[in-house]
Amino acid sequence: MKKRHVLQTSIVPLLLSVSLLGGCAPYTMMNSGLHRAGPYTLETKIDWSKRKGKPAVWTVDGEGLEFLLHFEGVGNGEKLFRNLPDEHAEVFSTGMNPTDLMSAFGASFELAYGVRAVETTRIAPASFGPWPGFRLDFVFESSIGVPMRATSIGAIVNGELHLLVYAGATAHYFDKYQQYVEDMFGSIRLR
Repeated sequence: MKKRHVLQTSIVPLLLSVSLLGGCAPYTMMNSGLHRAGPYTLETKIDWSKRKGKPAVWTVDGEGLEFLLHFEGVGNGEKLFRNLPDEHAEVFSTGMNPTDLMSAFGASFELAYGVRAVETTRIAPASFGPWPGFRLDFVFESSIGVPMRATSIGAIVNGELHLLVYAGATAHYFDKYQQYVEDMFGSIRLR
């Protein structure tokens, strides 16, 4: 009985410190519904946790399991991932075709997130709301070796790159939210 009491009293401070740390996370709740993003709106049918940044990161179960990167209005000559040092950062150019963009994205993604073996599985034309755009699908390994799948949709709108990249662990998590993401891709409309 005494052992149990000692165990419980040592766990309580640990749980309290973990919950306090969780409260400091830079995420805000993004409820389902219609959201404005640059010159367009998009609709999500599920709630997400959102971390501001360039790109913004959305997740439901945690970035290690699944996430969506939202590149909103990357201008000509701007870095794809703003947190990378200039000497290592790939920049967006309005003259890039989807293959060039995937190459630049893959190189920067590996550096920014520590992922490995980014391999393109599909590059195809696609509509980004009312704009002609592209679809990029790829696979990679997370920084801890978890196999991941990704799909994305993007377009150059008024000289700026708009790109949504959804990725999740190949086992379970990619499939868990893929239809919600596909519905969101299809909901893009001119504002």
